[in-house]
Formats: sequence, structure tokens, C-alpha cells
Amino acid sequence: MTEVNVLIGGRNFSVACKPGEESEVTSAAQKFNIEAENLIKELGRLPESKMLLMAGLMLGDRLKNIEWEHASYAERLAEVEMKLRAAEVKLSIKSERDDYVNAHAINENVIKSKDLTPLFDRVISELDKITSEITNRNKSKLASQGQNVTIENSDENQKELF
Repeated sequence: MTEVNVLIGGRNFSVACKPGEESEVTSAAQKFNIEAENLIKELGRLPESKMLLMAGLMLGDRLKNIEWEHASYAERLAEVEMKLRAAEVKLSIKSERDDYVNAHAINENVIKSKDLTPLFDRVISELDKITSEITNRNKSKLASQGQNVTIENSDENQKELF
């Protein structure tokens, strides 16, 4: 084990770590020291155990907030990915319909008479409903968490704030 000397709240501490981890320990101690120094500025000199406890709690609170933000971003990313997949499916369906028309040299009126276009349109409509439902659920969830989020609505080229 290697020993690293760190300064936290104006006090020196010797911390043991594995060889090669010295920079990580020093970096973590610097972040811890910032919290400890902020406490000392606000409350004055504190007993060592209280200063360490409070600085640790403050770092824990920051970590909790970062984890919450990460989860929120992960949810937003999942929603955007789902919308992208739905758009890809819609594009694929439209492309397949166009390929069918071109491959069989059939005009749009013939396809309509065979009820293929309404079928494609219903599938696209259902995908739109599913996308909208998921978006509304996420809006409600984020609103209940007190978050304002801007999501680009690609179909209408407008931003929606919720």
C-alpha cells in the first residue's frame, strides 16, 4: 500500500491506497476539501468528526442529485430512441409501399382500390398514437417531478415545452 497525504478542512490526513491510485485519492480529497472549506466558511471551525461527517453528507447529496439527473436523461434518451425507431418504421413502411407501386407499375388509385394504402395509413396512425401515448406518459412523469423539458417534435418541426 502507498500512503498519500491530503489536506481536508485545514487538517492533514494520511490515506492508504493501492499503488497507482494516488491521483484518484488526491482528486477525491480535493473535492472533499472544497466541501469542508465551504462548511468552515459558513459555520466556522468545527470538530474534526463533525466537519468530516457534514462534508461527506454534502458530497452524498451532490451524488444523489447527479444520479437523479442521470436517470432523467436516460429516460429522455429512451423516449427519443423510441421516437426514432417509430420514425424509421414509418419511413420503412412508406418506402415499402412506394417500392411495391414501382415494382408492379401500379398507380396509386389501383393500390387504393385494393385497400393497401389505408392499411399502411392505419399502421402509421397506430405508430403515431403509441408515440404520443409514451410522450404524454413521460410528460406527466417529468411534470410530477417538477421538470421542464424541451423535446423536438420532428413531424411538426416545432418545440414543445412541458
